[in-house]
Parts: sequence; structure tokens; C-alpha cells
Amino acid sequence: MDPMKKTTPNRYQLYVACIFAVVILILYSGFTFTRTTPVNVPPSNRVRNTALPRSTTVSVPSSNRIEDTVLPNNSHQPNKEDSKSCLKDAFKDILLVVVFNYPFYDSIPHLVALYKPAFPNLLFCGPPDKTASPDILTVDIIQGFLGYECLSRAIRQHPGYRGYFYISDDVILKYWSFPDNIDWGKFWDSYIPITSPANGPPSNAWSWWNSQYGLSNCRRALEDVAKMNLKEEKLNGEQLLNTLVKNGNGTRLCFGGRSDVLYVPQKHATAFSTLSETFYKQKVFLEIAVPTIHRLLEPNENIRRLPGYYMPDVSDGRFFWYLYFPHNEYYFMHPFKLHRQGIDSKFNLVMMKFIFMDKIKALTNCTPTVS
Repeated sequence: MDPMKKTTPNRYQLYVACIFAVVILILYSGFTFTRTTPVNVPPSNRVRNTALPRSTTVSVPSSNRIEDTVLPNNSHQPNKEDSKSCLKDAFKDILLVVVFNYPFYDSIPHLVALYKPAFPNLLFCGPPDKTASPDILTVDIIQGFLGYECLSRAIRQHPGYRGYFYISDDVILKYWSFPDNIDWGKFWDSYIPITSPANGPPSNAWSWWNSQYGLSNCRRALEDVAKMNLKEEKLNGEQLLNTLVKNGNGTRLCFGGRSDVLYVPQKHATAFSTLSETFYKQKVFLEIAVPTIHRLLEPNENIRRLPGYYMPDVSDGRFFWYLYFPHNEYYFMHPFKLHRQGIDSKFNLVMMKFIFMDKIKALTNCTPTVS
């Protein structure tokens, strides 16, 4: 017997060791978890990387809170992810677009290791920077406020995919938890939106309505949509606005909600890209543009919601792992920071390598069966 095999821990031993390490760190640092924040905090609590200056956010009244997005317990069985079949190149017909709000491109190799085994078609996008390689799609997205234009340009430059997934670089997309029967022909959002009339003052206290990327910009973008009559893209402005008004129960609304994770099916890809150009031209905030574009193109009931967890803005990365281990039902978690100040990012990176990479190797070191 090879003597090295006696000392090499298996994947379950590594899991136990990592969990033990988390417990020890919690106990000896005095860190406590006392939050009772529900799944998906309001869109006003948009998380920015704390390595950079932050701006003040405004709390949203409880009536505008985003509710639980987790699927019912009987729709996703615990530990199902551990019995997944081979995931090597499982999503080869989908383009995964990972968007950086800031040019922290040194984390790309880690994200490649995480996603490329299952998403062989992987594109990174972010702001222009001298550190950006030629392979990175660079777009002026203003600290991520206009990040949807990354997806728009990816669609134009890489047409023909079954669908397009968009995630922020600080999202962990738990694709190993996806059900086999997920509907790739629908829009997928990650929130329950709030609304405000397009032609009037904000109807709630969400700070982004009154920002320089807010409601007035959305109003102008919809005025541009009204002028559309593009035969090639099969877009008619009047029809688009009729769909939006029906989604607003008779009122032309702008929609707002978290948009760090979204999916656009092939049948809407060209239309999404065209509308994105219009909203980008008017500098409409990501979390207003995306939900509004979706509701120009589809009735509310045809838009699906990806169950996941938007964590509160906690500076200690251990909170992520505290929530990660007991919740197989989440399909994504946000934020997962690899660029915090102090030891937080190093801790996340070590845990990422032990937990995620071990799981990915086990699920993709295989040969897919031909159906």
C-alpha cells in the first residue's frame, strides 16, 4: 500500500476539519450570530465592497421588504446535492457572465476553478483597468450601477446560447443544487420587486428612486421604448409598454429589486440586449433596469425566482459559512467577499478551496452520460 494514502484525508475529513476550524474561530474571537434578518434584505441595502468608500443607504419600510425566496421544503430535499450526477460541462449551452463592480480581477483564477468545470463558456466583465487582460470584456458600468450592460454586450458578441446567466463576482452560484427540471426557457430573477409609478414621485422610501440613476432615468428610458418599432428584433414599443402596464395592474410602473443574479433565456436575449442599450443610455440603475426590462417582455407570472439568500452587510466572512452549511435549499448566496480588508478575504479563500473546490472535483471528475 502506498504510505502516502495513510495520511491523506478524504473529502469528508476535510469538511469536518473546516467546520471545526469555523467553530474554533467563532469561540475564540467572541463573534456571535444574533441576527434574525429574513432571507433577502431590501434592495436599499445594496452591498458594496468594504475595501472601498461606502455611501449611506436609506432603510426601506417593512411593507417593502423582500420576502423569503426559499422553495418549500418538499421541493428540494436536503443533501440532494451530494447525490448529483456528473456535472462536467453540464451547462455548456449557457454562457455564464461574471461581472466585477470594481477591477478586482486577481480573483478570476479562483472563479474559473469554481465555475468552468460545469460552465465551459465563461465570460468576465468589468470596468476598464490596466490590470484587465484582453479576455475580459470591459464596460464603463460605474461601480456596478450599470452592470447589466455587461450582459447586453455579451449577448451581442456571443449569440446563439440557450441562455445567459449573470452573476456578480461576489455571488456564489450553487449550481450543484439546481434541480434537473429547471426551466431554462423562462426569465429567472432573485427577488420580489418593489414598484413606483414611472410618471410621478417615488411611492416608497427606497433611496435609489431619488438617485441620479433612479426614477427620472427610468421614465426617460420608457419614453424611448415607446418610440421603438424595430422589425428585425420584433420589438414594438407600444406592445412592450402594454405588457408593462398589465404587470402594473393598469399603471406604468418602474420596478426595483436585487439583481446580482439573473438568467435570460435565448428567446428574449436579443430583446433584452436591445432594451438594455436604451436603459444604459439613460443611465438607469441596475436594480431598476433589470426588473423593468423583464416586465416589458413577460407577464409577472412567467418570471421565475431563483431561491437564494441575500445576507446583510456583515463584515465578518464567517457569517457566510454559518449560513452556508445548513442550507442546501439556496441556489445562490450573496455576498461572498474575496477582497475585504484584514484577514476576512484570506479566510474566505481558504474555506473556498477546501469546501467548494473539493465538491467541484467530486462532481466534475467524471464522464457525462449521453442521453
